Amino acid sequence: MTVSTLMNLLNQIVNQYYHEIKYALIFSAMNIIWMLGEKLAGLHDVHIADHAFYTNYFAIPSILLYAVAMYQKQTLLGGEMNFKQGFMSGIGITMIVTALTPVVQFFIHTIITPDYFVHVRAFAIKEGMKPEIVDTHFTLNSYILLSVFTGFVYGVFTTIFTTIMVRYIRMKR
Repeated sequence: MTVSTLMNLLNQIVNQYYHEIKYALIFSAMNIIWMLGEKLAGLHDVHIADHAFYTNYFAIPSILLYAVAMYQKQTLLGGEMNFKQGFMSGIGITMIVTALTPVVQFFIHTIITPDYFVHVRAFAIKEGMKPEIVDTHFTLNSYILLSVFTGFVYGVFTTIFTTIMVRYIRMKR
């Protein structure tokens, strides 16, 4: 395979999945910005006890972003989108986000909040968790694995929910 053929193939893939790539990159950037906000709010150190509660609010912008992506996909398809088309687009976004997750988590935990694991381990031990469990649970590798798995599962559910909602709202007009 020549370089030219490879570039043409890559160009075709990007053109075919531009919408999904764009929203996956936006989602990943939004995740990084959210984590920066958590860090600045002290949820990764002085207010770490509140982190588990407030981090769940990330679901709100996530669902809104998926809804915008589904709405735009429907518009790109001429205003008509069946469930399969919406689902496949959302799954495409989810798969790209899932593929980017290790890089995003690495960036978050080495650049934005490099001391997060030190603080969360100390908090967990203070709360009564055994040190040997803390040392295996609160690591970059375990967070990456957890983020990949939960991100994919949440992405599938968010895709189903937003695809149904966008179709329902459009049908009501």
